Amino acid sequence: MAIGVAMFLAVITSCTTGAPEHPSEPTLPAPVPSITGAVMLGCSDTVSLSARDHETPQLTVSQVVFTMIDAAGHGDAYATTGSPPVKDTQRFGYFAKTPILLPAEADWVTIEVVRTGGTEAWTAWVPAAVWTTGSEGSWRLDDYAGDALVITLDRCRSTLGTRGLLGGLVMDRTGCFDVVVRTSTHPRGERRTVSYGEDGCPGT
Repeated sequence: MAIGVAMFLAVITSCTTGAPEHPSEPTLPAPVPSITGAVMLGCSDTVSLSARDHETPQLTVSQVVFTMIDAAGHGDAYATTGSPPVKDTQRFGYFAKTPILLPAEADWVTIEVVRTGGTEAWTAWVPAAVWTTGSEGSWRLDDYAGDALVITLDRCRSTLGTRGLLGGLVMDRTGCFDVVVRTSTHPRGERRTVSYGEDGCPGT
């Protein structure tokens, strides 16, 4: 009887330890959000950039670096007249040149403008080929201005360490607004206040 019980336990142990383990399910990246009024750009629209050596740190939101805006969110806006390569002087009063550096590990990035303080503002990042080779009068900021920007980067992740976009932000006047940045690795996003001009944001 003891021998029979021992053999039975041995069979159970063999079946238990020999059972194949199920591999864990891979973690899928967060899906690209759908944003009404967004401008869509992709890998082919990026350009090789490097962080500039500024005296003050640059604004970083969800690992996206906004050059020409300091860490506190203060930037310089330039009137569209006499500030090339701006090609539009009808809809926007001010242009803030703000190339951005993109995080290498992101499959996608979204940047939304949240209008606060009475300032109307839009994203205005432009495909690299248009910005660098477009002839005078061949394009306008109107063509790329939107309530948000969506950049899909999954096809160029391996080379994205120093990739970025040219262009910036446009606004009806200097003042105050927020930017919300989400990425595939930080889908909940981060919101920061940005100010331009002498008036800026109240209390800043």
